Amino acid sequence: MPPIADRDLLALEPSLFRDVSFLAQQLFRGQVSITSGVMSVASGTLDAPPIAPGHIVVVDDRPLEVIARPTSTSATLSLLRADREAALLLPPDVATKPAIVTTFAPQIALIHAQLLRLLGLHIPTTSEPIPDLPTESDLTNPEELRLCEALGTLHLIHAAASALTGPDALSGRRAEMYRLRFNAERRRVRALIDTNHDGHPDATRTLSILHLVR
Repeated sequence: MPPIADRDLLALEPSLFRDVSFLAQQLFRGQVSITSGVMSVASGTLDAPPIAPGHIVVVDDRPLEVIARPTSTSATLSLLRADREAALLLPPDVATKPAIVTTFAPQIALIHAQLLRLLGLHIPTTSEPIPDLPTESDLTNPEELRLCEALGTLHLIHAAASALTGPDALSGRRAEMYRLRFNAERRRVRALIDTNHDGHPDATRTLSILHLVR
């Protein structure tokens, strides 16, 4: 169950990287141009920290999805797609313009770990594996949990923003909306887990209870 990407957040909230980018981690800022969907970097590099598929680059106030990064100074971009498996949507060509890449990866990681705990799965970054405790690789329907992870992350982001702007501001209202949607999705979704490593799910778990392990 790999974590979701920034593009999954943008798919739910197209104004995210405009409204609360101050809460994101900056990865790149520089001048770029776009020709036939390929972004060329005029200043700076995409290597440190590395820009990867799923990141969002905002070029002249337009958020674009990173599809591939063949070199340290180029990346293939697309207009936001409804689905990560959909065909690439070519953005318009752009002469040299300012661009910025920010990420909400830290917030995504927090919610990702929370979902693993609720499912009773081992979290690889916290400790050595516990014998017989399933890991996230034993989850057989990870796509079913992507929406839940995105909603939880959006709640976390807007809750942090509302601490600065107040609960009655736009971020406060969005935080409450995403809290309700996250809780509803958390109750609805079911995780299928292969506990005996035979390639087939043999356990169904929800995200609404805590699993205890002796």
